[in-house]
Amino acid sequence: MSRNRHVVTGVLLGCGLLVASVVVAFLLGRSSATHVDWQTGTAHVGARQISVESDGWTYGVSGSVPMWFDARGSSHESGWPDCLAGDVRTISALRFAAAEVEVDGLGYRPIVAVDCRPAP
Repeated sequence: MSRNRHVVTGVLLGCGLLVASVVVAFLLGRSSATHVDWQTGTAHVGARQISVESDGWTYGVSGSVPMWFDARGSSHESGWPDCLAGDVRTISALRFAAAEVEVDGLGYRPIVAVDCRPAP
């Protein structure tokens, strides 16, 4: 029963992130980022999808992260960060950057970068 519950949760999370990603992609085409902040949050990682809770917001991305830094500090344009690969899990402190975007008075904050470097 527990395994089925995890599968259902993963499917629901995946569907939600997919819908959110499509909406974000559409809106990004109609707007521009006004500000980018690096922050740390609790990340819930699935198969090439992630949601991060920080400062009362839930940020998300699936499929590809626009920019990321690997454990050695090398930057990568697009793709899936190495530190997010693998099994479904929770990461207690993921460093990420999100853009503040506003469209017709409504705001959202898509993840635009992930930092896989070790914490100082």
